[in-house]
Amino acid sequence: MSAECWVKDEGSRLRLTFQRSTISHKKKPMKAMVLHERGGALRYEEVSRPQVGPGEALVRVRACGTGLTVAHIKQGRIGSMSLPRIIGHEIAGEVVEVGEGVTTVHRGDRVIVYFYLTCGHCRWCDSGREDLCANFKGFIGVHIDGGFAEYVKLPARNLVHI
Repeated sequence: MSAECWVKDEGSRLRLTFQRSTISHKKKPMKAMVLHERGGALRYEEVSRPQVGPGEALVRVRACGTGLTVAHIKQGRIGSMSLPRIIGHEIAGEVVEVGEGVTTVHRGDRVIVYFYLTCGHCRWCDSGREDLCANFKGFIGVHIDGGFAEYVKLPARNLVHI
């Protein structure tokens, strides 16, 4: 939550008054590292916690790795990324909420995340070659927000139990 500080000069003393802003229940805040420009620095910000939709799950991020792929993503070398974006794809965490129709994961499950956003039902996905998915939607942390945050919303099909 943000706070405002009011300084009032009372002669030789200063009086500080802190006032918290009110945030609606629907817009819970979370901390995240946000990329605003290709090749730019990540900025530590408070953003709205994502809300799950059908087929999705909300994961509390416990760890998110960084490596060469993240460096390439940050530079804009992988996929066409809209900005601002929360990057990070090597995610491990705990499911805290599931959307309608999700039966593969449950609240409290510990999970890791599969990088590719695939359909799961084309001939390539059915044969175990998801990297050739006919309905490929992109990468986590590039085409949708990733794990450099307290929470991440993902398709439930991308979560793998650990």
